[in-house]
Amino acid sequence: MTDQSSAPKLLWKYRKWNDHARAMIENEEVKFSRLSDFNDPFEGACLLRFPSDSAELDRYVREVLAQQHPGDSTSMRTMRYGQLRKEIQEIAERSKGSPIQYRVSDQHGVFSAADHCDDVLMWSHYGHHHRGVSIAVLPDRFAPKVFLPIQYVQSIPVTTAWEFLEGTHETFQKIALSKSVAWRYEHEWRTSMEPGVHYFPECVERVVVGALATEDTRREVTETANNSSRRIQIHEARLSDTRFEVTIEPPIPG
Repeated sequence: MTDQSSAPKLLWKYRKWNDHARAMIENEEVKFSRLSDFNDPFEGACLLRFPSDSAELDRYVREVLAQQHPGDSTSMRTMRYGQLRKEIQEIAERSKGSPIQYRVSDQHGVFSAADHCDDVLMWSHYGHHHRGVSIAVLPDRFAPKVFLPIQYVQSIPVTTAWEFLEGTHETFQKIALSKSVAWRYEHEWRTSMEPGVHYFPECVERVVVGALATEDTRREVTETANNSSRRIQIHEARLSDTRFEVTIEPPIPG
């Protein structure tokens, strides 16, 4: 597994300039979102392979019921057993032995960032059409959390029903770190923990203001950075005069 030492020294979060961006710069508050909140319709998808052997299916159904309904009476457990086993057998018959597409639960939160701050598409898609900001974070400030790179692949990852039921962090990573090759322009890295806002001291290192940001946004970003407990460099993005590129200006003195 990739460790923190292989992550870039800086990762970039493209954002609209809003309260979340202010809190990230000024208060070092980082939001971990649920996969269902992301913009990829395949986010968290996996292909689930159910047991085909009758004895293994029996053990699987009993384990599911033990985890999901531990307080059932014997009669209720027997009724649920018959229903669930029938459902799984019908799914297996319809799929003719092929794995079935499922989604992982939203019990994990994810913070994602890119390894660059000068991508035209990233500014357009996530940086409020070049009017927002790109915030640089230091991965080592998230320790012991580890940033891992997205694997851009052609096919949805396959996992067994047993792995899915166990719900280990490794299984979640296998699924959450797999995306279509169509997204590879993002150069995305991710780390995960409980959904919500978490505090990581001194995690923000610098901020790039979008090339089409308003003067009000530029002023507010500067004021917010100045209110931070540590010195945060501010850069400005520029649209190239001759190429379809975004360039990043040197830090603004101050």
